[in-house]
Amino acid sequence: MRSQVSGPLLLALAFACLSVSPILALPPQDHEQIATTKSFDYGTYSDTNDVLMFVTNRGWLAHDPTALLGRPSGLYFPRGGNKTMVYSAGLWMAAKLGKGYRASVAEYEADFSPGPIVNGSYLPDNEKFRVYKIARGDSYDSNIDYDEWPYDQGAPALKDHAGGDSLGWSGRRIPRVMGDQTFWCVFNDANLANHTSDPGSVQPLKIEVQFWAWSDEWPGALGRTVFMHYTIINKSDSTLREARIGLWADPDIGRSGDDLAGCDTALSLGYCYNNGPDLLYGDAPPAVGLVLLSGPSVDSPNDSVWSLRDQRRLHNRRALPMTGFAAWKNGEDPSGESNAYYVLSGRDPTGFPQVDPTNNLPTTFFYSGDPVAQTGWVDPIPSDRRIVIGSGPVTIAPGDTHEIVVAMVVGHGDDALASIVSLKQAAQTTQTLWRGHFAETLPATVDILPGSCPNVVSFAEPIELDFDFIRPAAAIPTTNITVALYGTPDFDAAMADPREVFLAGVAPSGWTIEDVGRPDVRETPCGCAHSSRDGLVDLVLSFERDEIAHAIQPVVEGAIRTLAFHAVTRDGARGLGRDCLTFVDVVVDSGPINPPFMPGEDEKQSRFSVSNQPNPFNAATTISYRIATDGPVRVEVYDILGRRMTTLVDAWQRAGEYQIMWNGVDLHGDPAGSGMYFYRLQSDDGVMTRKMILLK
Repeated sequence: MRSQVSGPLLLALAFACLSVSPILALPPQDHEQIATTKSFDYGTYSDTNDVLMFVTNRGWLAHDPTALLGRPSGLYFPRGGNKTMVYSAGLWMAAKLGKGYRASVAEYEADFSPGPIVNGSYLPDNEKFRVYKIARGDSYDSNIDYDEWPYDQGAPALKDHAGGDSLGWSGRRIPRVMGDQTFWCVFNDANLANHTSDPGSVQPLKIEVQFWAWSDEWPGALGRTVFMHYTIINKSDSTLREARIGLWADPDIGRSGDDLAGCDTALSLGYCYNNGPDLLYGDAPPAVGLVLLSGPSVDSPNDSVWSLRDQRRLHNRRALPMTGFAAWKNGEDPSGESNAYYVLSGRDPTGFPQVDPTNNLPTTFFYSGDPVAQTGWVDPIPSDRRIVIGSGPVTIAPGDTHEIVVAMVVGHGDDALASIVSLKQAAQTTQTLWRGHFAETLPATVDILPGSCPNVVSFAEPIELDFDFIRPAAAIPTTNITVALYGTPDFDAAMADPREVFLAGVAPSGWTIEDVGRPDVRETPCGCAHSSRDGLVDLVLSFERDEIAHAIQPVVEGAIRTLAFHAVTRDGARGLGRDCLTFVDVVVDSGPINPPFMPGEDEKQSRFSVSNQPNPFNAATTISYRIATDGPVRVEVYDILGRRMTTLVDAWQRAGEYQIMWNGVDLHGDPAGSGMYFYRLQSDDGVMTRKMILLK
């Protein structure tokens, strides 16, 4: 399933690019775009969450070298708009070899070529070396990339509990899908013809890189993150000494000239943020960063490293964190392989060691202070910044393999500094997921309005929202919506991080931890369930009802909505649950109403009335009515759109009290769906209409 760009969207983005191009960053003046080859895949991007980010089979990230979407910048936020945050990013690697340095980088040019290294050489151009893009729910028939998943090139397969390949119903291997979208490709630096970058060397390192990326369609921090996994293999005959591996980026948060750089050593995070309001993003510019979740590994007795590729622990090894962060402005870009090595080591592009001016101590981390608190070394001058995060040194013998795991994260707050806070929260979430080894999402037991049956929310005062209600009875909710995330033997609800809990994409306004029990019988989907305390701790959260109403717009009064609940625990587990909620303006017998399809109702006599119990109801309800005058009587049921569902009474009756049951079926005996219905009493005394809620 490949992403396509429509003609109108392409024109709109191209026009937007032209309208703001004078303020976008430019690569060095001598930069020239190389010609494309059929195996160069420049048209694939992640677009399942709030970030649209290009991935290529040449080591580039967040770069659109052919301007497919109207400009070379390759990270759009929010997705669907014309605002970009990164001009280009890519893999950098440098090592000592012989008496000098060698480096292969993806910068404004890329030293990498599609495909693996076989027998010490790159392979001829081949369309099979493209970027493969698959999604959760794909099949061999629905997506050619799923059908042609390149296991022979090293692409990962789904494993069973014994560590072997899982097989589908047809006996074929199953591609390993990590997120809602997964990408895979392989590239190498062995083709000398493509060594054209300024910081790279003429001679290659002869490394093969198997690239694996994924993104999740989740709310919150995960919805602004793309994960990348690099398997780096030394396919040369030489040992790469004191190798440094990292990622470089040229962030441009809207306007390019007002950016600042920073790093957080505790999070292995290098980032870029805005000086204040931005010409393109306005008063609330986002921040963008690279998080090194796991660097190259070194020998370390009694330690272990998790191999995401092999799904096992490698013992007596330790993964390095970010060991260097460097930043510089446009015009000071490194040139030559030694300069690339320097910046990956945390020095400036000329190799000059850095001293933190706030304490006069040597450091390998530029701008490691806190811009929010204005403490420590903070970038003082906004400019068109470049950044690089590096890790090392490591010795890589011929045939050795190293795995690197990185996340591209976006933070977004009410202003530039709040976006840094949001960015660091996102970085913490990615670190948490890495510690949990990106475990599969577990079904979470969730109950909206625990202890109530059914889940109905009433309104009290008018509200103006940015969408149209089918009925004009919308109102502001008077209290919060309480939701219980129940602890189960498989899910520790007390470990859920409240900052990473969302109901219909809305964050909670408060929470408590207590044992509120859990339903013995689950709601299916909105029926009643009994609950009892089970000795397990539960997380009880409070959500603003007007925010929920906005999030699930449009809201149709009486319609039952199933709301998704997402949670991430502090140990990296993820929980996904669902429960239902019904919005109404009046719940039970509040007097006559005048829906647009039934004009002229009136109640003039106290002995003329109608009501039903129970309301809301499941399966059946009893309608009780009183008439004051002998004569013809009709009792009918209508749906919310005014269509007659059934006629319950059509007869001449004497004055008095009567009851009739509606069992939730229509004229043809077919069961009605859950939702709001109107029942209408008509006699010589007048016409009266009431509403009722059917919950199944």
